Amino acid sequence: QCLSKKSPIVIGVLMMESLENCDTTVWLPPVNDRFVGGHAMCLVGYNDTLAGGCFRIMNSWGEDWADKGFVWIKYADFFRICREAYALAPLIRQASKSHLKVSLSVFDAKANRPVGSSDKGIFFFKNKPKDNLARKRADIRVVVQNELDCYFYLLGQKNGKSVVLFPNSKTNHAAYLGLTGRRLFPANEAVQARNWRKFSYFTAIIGKNALNIDSLNQVLNQKKWRKTAPLLRAKRVLPDSSPSYFVGSAIGIEDTLEQNRANVRIIRLR
Repeated sequence: QCLSKKSPIVIGVLMMESLENCDTTVWLPPVNDRFVGGHAMCLVGYNDTLAGGCFRIMNSWGEDWADKGFVWIKYADFFRICREAYALAPLIRQASKSHLKVSLSVFDAKANRPVGSSDKGIFFFKNKPKDNLARKRADIRVVVQNELDCYFYLLGQKNGKSVVLFPNSKTNHAAYLGLTGRRLFPANEAVQARNWRKFSYFTAIIGKNALNIDSLNQVLNQKKWRKTAPLLRAKRVLPDSSPSYFVGSAIGIEDTLEQNRANVRIIRLR
């Protein structure tokens, strides 16, 4: 999130012998690498396609080290050696603390690109032609970009049941989005696009106050709601909300947040 806003991150790492003597563009640690001490560097970028995904690191040892003072470190190697990270994020002046502006879009995780839309629903790009419906079993994720601190929850529908995708008990994430910026949810679970003749759904809930999302999910999974359309279910379970369907590759939510009111968007996939 910070890197996407061009904000650097100071990191403390376990310095390995091969990294200390690195002379390549991408650091490739050997199996018998040796720990030589701690060191501070700066994380300045990322690339999801290079070597399976890498972070761009800037060191302070001059242009003779690695690639003129910079190196790419694979995500798995980075999380193995990184022990501290400090994000530097400038404060943004908000025009109004009650005016919410959020954009949602749908992302094909396997193809690493946004999905498209038509009047029939959301579809997935093949290389050519773009208007063809592609992978029926694609993994779908949601992108959120917010311009006001808020609470965000994401539910998915799998096999007719509502599932909490974000935040759930398997992660250490919090529902509160205190920093503005762009996020890709969920990281560990995705809704799988089903048969073209059937629907899958995301339910995005955005509001000013925190919700007990697990209790809400239990209500949504009660037998009396099982065969109810998601939009009608949301209207009855969340009477103070304003749920609506969203069919497309991107949607903007711009509204004034009231104390007990939530913005609910039912994202329909097929």
